[in-house]
Amino acid sequence: MTAVALLADVHGNLAALEAVLAEPEVRACDEVVFLGDAVMNGPRPAGCLALLMELGLPAVIGNTDLEVLAGADPVAAWARERLSPEGLLFLARLPLTFRPAWEGPGSAQAEGDARDLLLMHASPRSPFDLPILEPHPLGTTFTRASADGELRAMFRGHCAGLSVFGHIHYASWRRLGGQALASVGSVGFPFDGDRRAAYGVVTWRGGGWTLDHRRVSYDSEAVAREVEASGLPFASRSAAMLRQARWLPRPG
Repeated sequence: MTAVALLADVHGNLAALEAVLAEPEVRACDEVVFLGDAVMNGPRPAGCLALLMELGLPAVIGNTDLEVLAGADPVAAWARERLSPEGLLFLARLPLTFRPAWEGPGSAQAEGDARDLLLMHASPRSPFDLPILEPHPLGTTFTRASADGELRAMFRGHCAGLSVFGHIHYASWRRLGGQALASVGSVGFPFDGDRRAAYGVVTWRGGGWTLDHRRVSYDSEAVAREVEASGLPFASRSAAMLRQARWLPRPG
């Protein structure tokens, strides 16, 4: 294994997910891993989950995946109603973290080795954590980076050469002691002002990991119109987030 594609935060946007999976660079990777938040907020939760299950991608659970399983939130309940029992069971069985296995010469010998890659939705502690490595690029949400002590608490007991998460819907990077932490952007709902689907590719280059951030164009306006016609609660908010590529509060 030398290259891993990292896809996070699809949020029911099947068109964006299909566009990323069709990318030649993604298809050429040794492994593709999904970093959580599969179904909530977009128009096609069932289609997204069915595709992830069909491909058999390694995956971790996200905070909105847990919200969909609970079904208390109206948007989460709407998505849950459209999922099969098999899909709900798939979500319920997802782990908090995933470490791709190395094989052959040069394999990582122990957790924390420079070759070790730790993947999750937000942190190993909880998919609801907010590890802010760098302030939000637009200054619209996370204006303060997490203190080192906050990050150490979130990642306590989990060490790797590189730890990568999604959750905050924009790319960021930071060193914490001897390890590197990074976030990748969102496939389905980017929050950095760029409407194109975002994903990352991590590559082992002998002395360490490199993380490259990639974008893919797709018809996001068509998805926004589909959201508006879907009956999704707070559909105007989801459509506006797609069009503006930024987080927006719920009305009221």
